Amino acid sequence: ALVQTFGAGQPCILRVAVDLLGGKGGFGALLRKQMGLGKKTTNFDAMRDLSGRRLRHSKAVDRIKTWMEEKKRQDELVDLLTGEGPELPKPTPESESLDPDFVARMKRAEALQPALVNEGMRRLEGEGGGAASSGAASSSSVNGAGGGAGGSSSGGAGSVGGGAG
Repeated sequence: ALVQTFGAGQPCILRVAVDLLGGKGGFGALLRKQMGLGKKTTNFDAMRDLSGRRLRHSKAVDRIKTWMEEKKRQDELVDLLTGEGPELPKPTPESESLDPDFVARMKRAEALQPALVNEGMRRLEGEGGGAASSGAASSSSVNGAGGGAGGSSSGGAGSVGGGAG
């Protein structure tokens, strides 16, 4: 009769009753009962974190870090108020510093060096003739990348070897 009713397209009411095996529960009820009776844990310090340390130790480390930062800030404030600042570098002793006259002579000699090289090359070209001049020209191009442009105002430097005398 059910198949005929479905085949005709008429509405049909079905009631299904199935018995399920098992008890009346109890475990959920047991948990609900314990929720009211159990102690509430408020002290988690004895528990461990994911790395295995006790939480009380982790918290102590954090408290020490914050205390040290605060102490550092307070010490800086005290130093600022008392006029003590950071330690300034000590001046170099007289025995370790260079003589200013010596430094000036070295700078002058350095400025005269390109002009002295050019003067020496001109003298070499004048004395040696054709063969020496080609060798001197090639050596000057190898040695000096801009030797003549550095400071050609020699101011009449007389000798080739006497710079800082």
